[in-house]
Parts: sequence; structure tokens; C-alpha cells
Amino acid sequence: MLTSVPGTFSDLGDAMDYVDRNDRLAERAEQLNPGTKTAAITWSDYNSPSDLLNASDERFANEAKGDLARFQEGLRATHNGPPSHNTVLGHSYGSTVVGYAARDHGLSSDEIAFIGSPGVGVDRAEDLGVPPDHVWSGTSGHDIIDTWTPSLSPGDIGNGSDDHWYGMNPSDPHFGGQILETDPTAGHSDYWDREQSIDSISRVVAGNNREMPSNHG
Repeated sequence: MLTSVPGTFSDLGDAMDYVDRNDRLAERAEQLNPGTKTAAITWSDYNSPSDLLNASDERFANEAKGDLARFQEGLRATHNGPPSHNTVLGHSYGSTVVGYAARDHGLSSDEIAFIGSPGVGVDRAEDLGVPPDHVWSGTSGHDIIDTWTPSLSPGDIGNGSDDHWYGMNPSDPHFGGQILETDPTAGHSDYWDREQSIDSISRVVAGNNREMPSNHG
């Protein structure tokens, strides 16, 4: 089961775009794990930042984190049959929401994944409440999130760390998570349009991810 959390500019008016993206991931996950069914949900039940300036404010993540954690608990409680393999995926500011929820409430999820992240509220994967080898992150070389979201803290300037608005870049090896391989030519919103990114994320969703490279620092 996949829950994806979109980021800045997201609203219910864009719901079909998110549904289509999730459908691509669910279809590929089923191909990678034949005989299984994958449900995919877009969780947009939060007040997302309306622009880049608002995205530099953590209040949106703080307001959303408890609701996301409760939603995941509900999925676990209402699931019938054998335990499902649950993944929560955050894109852009949505990754910050996911990170804050995992840090402060815990997420009822087997895997936590981030793409194009401005930071997730912690500097180490081990602080997200799941084993670090179940924390995943990818950022394309053409994703301008790195340029958009440098740390605003004076103490982080020139310290040699890949610090963003909300902590260390989770795609940095020193974060201690796992690599999500992405197409280096992809932009910030292109992850769902590139085969390499689709396959990497879908392997996590399918539970076929132990073959992917480690990102431990």
C-alpha cells in the first residue's frame, strides 16, 4: 500500500494528476511483485504552502503531521487479511510533512521515502522511527530544490554539510538512509515521468528493495 503526500501548490483541484502518478507506481509495483495487489492513495488533506515563500514556513508541516500519522494508523487498523506492506512517500514540501509526522508521532509504515526534499526535520535517518535501511530518498541532478532551499540558519553556512530549510538533505549519504536512484535529467516534478525513478520508487512499494544500493554514511 502506498500513501503519497504532495507538496507546495497542491490542492484538490490537482487530484487527478496525483491519482495518475500513483497509478503508475502501483501498476509497476504489481509488475515487480507478481500476484500481489497494490493500493495507492494520495493524501492531500492538509493546507499546503501556496508558493515558495510560504514553503519556507514549517507551520504547514506542524499542522499536518498529526493528521497524517492518524491516517496511517487508520490504514493499519482497518486493513483486512495479512499485514500489508505500507510505504509513505513525500514529494517536495510533502516530504517535510512526512518527516515531521515520523519524527513527532511515528508513522505506521514499513518504508518512508522522499523525493525532491527540502529537508525532513531531522539530520539522521535513524531519528524517523523506522530502521535506517527502510528510509529512502532521491533527488535528481536537475531538481532545483537544492538551489531553492539552502539552510536559513547562519550556523549552517560554510559548515560543509548539505543543509536545507528543514535539516540535512535526506539524499545526502551522511543522512544515513538508502538511495532512490533517479534520472539525472529529471526536474522537480518529473520523477513520475522517468523510468528510472518509477522503478526505484516502485521497488520500495513492492518490497523488492533490498537489491538497491545503500546510502549509509
